[in-house]
Amino acid sequence: MADVQAVADRVVVLRLGRNNGEFRIADVTYEDIIAAITGATDNAVTRRAQARSAEEASS
Repeated sequence: MADVQAVADRVVVLRLGRNNGEFRIADVTYEDIIAAITGATDNAVTRRAQARSAEEASS
């Protein structure tokens, strides 16, 4: 991650083939990026999965 910070202004994380976050290096911690990479936090992928489950349950 130190190499990424040295050369990048932003990081876009893909997880399971989907965009899981776009981060500005100046505004984010390594832990936030790692959490997005590993799926350790609530993120776009888990929110979509929860929304799909809720839609299926209501149908």
